[in-house]
Amino acid sequence: MSLFMSLQVLDQPRKTFSSGEAVIKESTPGGTVYVLIKGEVKVTLQDKEVATISSKGQIFGEIASIRSCNYGATVTALSDCEFFVIPNIITYLKQNPEDAISMMKILCERIANMNEAFIED
Repeated sequence: MSLFMSLQVLDQPRKTFSSGEAVIKESTPGGTVYVLIKGEVKVTLQDKEVATISSKGQIFGEIASIRSCNYGATVTALSDCEFFVIPNIITYLKQNPEDAISMMKILCERIANMNEAFIED
């Protein structure tokens, strides 16, 4: 089962953001992970837009939350958005270890895409 499906089955808490509202702010303390249910967001690094994302199941904030550091990017709602909210990803994954594999697949895909983009530049 995918992480997204698990969050649905477990009835994980949800949070909504209005268009223009920051979901995550770069350089602020990490801790909460957001999983996109619906809507569209933009990701910016140092005020430079690096991605626009509208794919259900995309994860934001996991790296800072796992590493216990500040968020590395800003995620801003481009439309009204809804997210599953995971306040402590380590505790969540300990309680739901099968979702760790789902998360690893998502992160590996992200790394592969970044590598491809780096090579193309």
